[in-house]
Amino acid sequence: MWQKVVNWNTLRNQMLAGFIAVMINVLICAGVITFNSVSTLLNTKAEAQMKQIASQANGRLEALITQIDTSNLQAVNDVYLQQLFLSSEAG
Repeated sequence: MWQKVVNWNTLRNQMLAGFIAVMINVLICAGVITFNSVSTLLNTKAEAQMKQIASQANGRLEALITQIDTSNLQAVNDVYLQQLFLSSEAG
């Protein structure tokens, strides 16, 4: 068994193992740095996007409420509707 290990224990194989170990460390470090920077960027952009969507939704809601108020005011001030309401109230 030791004979097989000795056959594989050459300078070329040792250099290959060292190169692979160093490259794995470099790739892990690069991956961690990239992950951290991208996740920070995404969180920042997501918060800004959510604030923008909330403000747009609030503006749309205000516009809808204004339309409803205008429609109600028109309905209350309409003479025909007032007469219809009075006749339905009187029976």
